[in-house]
Amino acid sequence: MASQIAAIRGFQSSLHISQVKDTRMILVTYESSNPQQAADVVNALVENYIEYNFRTKYDASRQATGWMEQRLDELKVKVEKSEQAMVDYERKNDIVSVGDKQTVAEARLAQLNSTLGQAQSDRLSKESVYKMVMANEAQVGFIQTNSLLTGLEAKEVDLKEQFSNVVSQYGPTYPRHCQSKIK
Repeated sequence: MASQIAAIRGFQSSLHISQVKDTRMILVTYESSNPQQAADVVNALVENYIEYNFRTKYDASRQATGWMEQRLDELKVKVEKSEQAMVDYERKNDIVSVGDKQTVAEARLAQLNSTLGQAQSDRLSKESVYKMVMANEAQVGFIQTNSLLTGLEAKEVDLKEQFSNVVSQYGPTYPRHCQSKIK
């Protein structure tokens, strides 16, 4: 027994462990006259430490998972009871539900909101046409909301963008630019 204690104390006196400053790393050294023995001791200690850390974290994770599963089961039971209480309340008070817990009044309100949005959009579109007519009464017959006008407006925007790109890329003396000024 005394020889074991002496061996342990001798081992501890040859072993040095320190943390590297400002890191989570540790430095493990072992002094021995046999370099292979020193390397084996350090490698074994580090491997055991890593395994111990892994096991500790694994056990903690397993324990937390077990607790979470238990808590999840409790919450499921609680939700099921709450849902059943809600269904019982709806039946008792003659509350009608449609779809995913939406009452008839809520469905009607959503429909009315949708109709209102469409009506506002139509009004804005017609107001835009009205303003165009008021700005140029001579061309009332031409200003209509048709696909031809929309197509021409889109083409105009596209051509203006192309023209701008040509001028910015080649400068004002580029032949295509000069030709567009002539026409």
